Amino acid sequence: MARDGLYAREASAMVQTWQDSWFSEEGLRVLYVLPRQWTDRVLPLGINPAPREVVRVMVGRAEVITPGMEWQLLKQVVKFGESDETARQRIAAETHQEFGRFVEPTVRRILGKAPSREFSEQAWKLLEATKPLLNNGKNLAANKLAAN
Repeated sequence: MARDGLYAREASAMVQTWQDSWFSEEGLRVLYVLPRQWTDRVLPLGINPAPREVVRVMVGRAEVITPGMEWQLLKQVVKFGESDETARQRIAAETHQEFGRFVEPTVRRILGKAPSREFSEQAWKLLEATKPLLNNGKNLAANKLAAN
């Protein structure tokens, strides 16, 4: 980012702001700098009076769903489909713990490779079982911020 026009301290501060949201969770991410022309087209900026120079850097992020993540979720769906209600709650909690906010995109990805309609139905049921856990996590984070 510094080579794209930011001062080193600006680039460092930008990365620091992402620490909790981008780097605290497990996973593989690809960060990239978008071309200035794209940034200017998508987010036009007008300043009056115009400064001598404006430097804008837009950073994109892509979360990568690995084959290992897909395989782990496939196993969780099978276990979920074969289990009673008590075990399903435990499996949903494990799945939430392991995948967090990536449960839904990973489910959508494996559904393209789903071996059967029954498997697809179980995958959706597992996803639905993890949603209350994800919402509780968001509420806890909001409460923590409000308390500070």
